[in-house]
Amino acid sequence: MHRILVFFIAAILFYVVTNFSGGNVGVSSECINDTCSVTASTSLLSIGFGIVFIVFAVMFPRAKRNDCEKLAGVWRRFGAFLIDFIVIILALSPILALPAIITEYTYTNEFLWSFQREFSRSTDNAVIIPSAFILLVGLVYYFYKFTLLSKPTIGQYILGYRIIVFSTNMSKSVAFKRVGLSMLGMCAWPIAIIHGLIKKRVFWWDSGSGSRAILTLAANKPIKQD
Repeated sequence: MHRILVFFIAAILFYVVTNFSGGNVGVSSECINDTCSVTASTSLLSIGFGIVFIVFAVMFPRAKRNDCEKLAGVWRRFGAFLIDFIVIILALSPILALPAIITEYTYTNEFLWSFQREFSRSTDNAVIIPSAFILLVGLVYYFYKFTLLSKPTIGQYILGYRIIVFSTNMSKSVAFKRVGLSMLGMCAWPIAIIHGLIKKRVFWWDSGSGSRAILTLAANKPIKQD
């Protein structure tokens, strides 16, 4: 499947998942001093299209592309991560908002697909923290699985690169080490970007796992400069 077509399908799914929940999907809680704001929003259509979104991101046909010796640039890789991050968050958020919606129903006896209140309940943390944990685990597993398979994620595919190892075959330990180090990079992304620029497109999770992000291209097409 052509990269531009994949991008447009992802953009359409992004629109429908958020639009069918009123432009806001998921669950969140923000407390400042004694003031709290808790919101949750989802819908049957958002849940359905969220499932379609994750299935598409995992299963869409990836065209055969040739590997290059050139490394993917810093901004290309940052853009791919943002695409992947948004895909996973939007795909899982409609489902993970359901526990908060159902819990709110037990208090109000009125089932609503979205709510917002300016106070907290004793059950908020018990509902929201597991949802956030599942999101994080889903994100880590998504990157781990595609790294292990040496296949590009949807973001990497759209922006034209994939992850390989040079000295050995990709293994579970290498994939896990790479994803673990990259998650640390996500927490300190400004430092990670500066490091990648200084080290000429090699991040610490590249060198730490013996892997590289290399450009891919269709046959008979020149590599574009980042």
